[in-house]
Amino acid sequence: MRFFLERFIPIFFVLIYFLFTVALFFWGAVSFEVVNSFDLLLFLFLVFFMVFLGYLIGVFSKAGIENELNWRFYFRVGAFAALILFFPSIYFYTNKYPWQVFEAVGNQGDVYKNMLEALVEESLGRKVVALIRLIFSPFILSVVSLAILNWCKLTKFERVLFYFFCSSQLIFSLMRGTDKEVADFLIVAFASLLIVTYRKKVSGILRINWQALLKLFSLCVIVLCLAFSLFLDRKLSRMGGTTEFCIMETAVCANYDGPLMSLLADNLKFGSAMFTAYVAQGYYGLSLTLHDDLDSMYGFGHSIILSNAYSLITGDDEFYKRSYLYKSIAKGWDDKAVWSTIFPWIANDVGYAFVPAVMMIFAYLLARSWCSAVFSKDDSAAIVFVFLFILFMYMPANNQLAQTADTYCAFWFWIICWLFSSNLKKILRAK
Repeated sequence: MRFFLERFIPIFFVLIYFLFTVALFFWGAVSFEVVNSFDLLLFLFLVFFMVFLGYLIGVFSKAGIENELNWRFYFRVGAFAALILFFPSIYFYTNKYPWQVFEAVGNQGDVYKNMLEALVEESLGRKVVALIRLIFSPFILSVVSLAILNWCKLTKFERVLFYFFCSSQLIFSLMRGTDKEVADFLIVAFASLLIVTYRKKVSGILRINWQALLKLFSLCVIVLCLAFSLFLDRKLSRMGGTTEFCIMETAVCANYDGPLMSLLADNLKFGSAMFTAYVAQGYYGLSLTLHDDLDSMYGFGHSIILSNAYSLITGDDEFYKRSYLYKSIAKGWDDKAVWSTIFPWIANDVGYAFVPAVMMIFAYLLARSWCSAVFSKDDSAAIVFVFLFILFMYMPANNQLAQTADTYCAFWFWIICWLFSSNLKKILRAK
C-alpha cells in the first residue's frame, strides 16, 4: 500500500512518548514508592495495546471526503478575538497590566502566587471575559494550527496578526507564571507541522532543503532550551531556590543518587527531577485508586467543568466525592495540586475496566483525523487531530481537553464540524 508508513507516524510519537513517561516513572530522578507495580504495569500495557489496536482499525478505514473549510474566516476571527481579549484577560486574571511583563519575567514565583490570589477574588469582569472566550474558543484555539497549515497562503497582514497573537499568548503565560500556554503552543505547532510535512510528502512536492532544515532544527533547539530554562526558573522561584523537594509531603521525592545523576550539573539534576515529577507523577496518583470501587458519575465525571455544572444544577454538593480523584485525597494525593493521569477521569464514569476501550476510541479518531487531514487535506480534520494529539500528550497528567470550558467546547465544535461535514458530503454525492 502506497504511503503505508505515513499513516502510522502519529501513533509512533504517541506510543514512544507513553513508554518514555512510564520509564521515567520507574527509573527517573524521582522515587515513586508504588505497592502495586505489577497491577499498574498490566493496566498500562492494556491501555497501550488498545490504543494501538484502535489506531490500527482507524488507519485502515476508508479515507474521508475533503471538506473545504473557510480557514481564513476562522483564523481572522480567532486572532482578532484573542487580541481584543488580551488586555482584559491579563487584568482580570492577574490584577496587573500587560506592560508590567518585564517586572514579571524575573519573578515568576511571586507572579504565580499573585495569579492564584487574583483567581480567589470574585470578579464580574473575569466572568464576562471567560464567557466571551468560551463563545470564541473554536476560533481562538484554531489560530496557530490554521496559520501553520496555510502559511504560504497568509497575507503579510495575516502574518503580522499571527505574530501579535503568539506574542500575546507568551505575555499571558509570563503574567500568570504558568507553563501550560507554552506547552500547548509547542504541542500544537509540532502536530500542525507534522500534517504540513506529510501533506507535501504524499503530494510528491516535498523537497528537502538541508540548509533550511538545519535552520529549523536550530530554531527548535533554541525554543526548547528557552522553554526549559523558563520552566526551571519558575520552579526554583516557587520553591525559594531549594533543589530538594517532595511532592505533597509524601515519600515521592527527588532522587539525585542514581548513576546517571552524577554526570549532570546541579541545575540539570534539578531540571531532570522536576521534569520527571511533572510528566510522570500522574502514574503514582493512578496507582493509589486503581483498586478502588466505582461510584459512577453518569458521564459527568470525566470533566471538572461538567461535574461542577451537575452539582450546581442538582444541588448535590457531594457529587465530586464520588470521583477517584477525590478518593486519592485521603491517601495524601490532593487532586487540586497534583495529577493522576487521564485514566481516573475516564474511570469516574465507566470504571477502570472500560478505560482501555475508551482510549481505543480516541486512538481510532486520531487515526481517522490524521488520514483525513493528510490524504484528503481536510483542515477541520487537521484541527481535530491537533486536539486529540494534545489529549494524548497530556495523557500522563490529566484529561486536558475537558478541564476548561473553552477547550472542551472548542473540541466538540470541531469534532461535529468534521464529522457532520464529511457525512453530509457523502450523502449528497451518493444522491
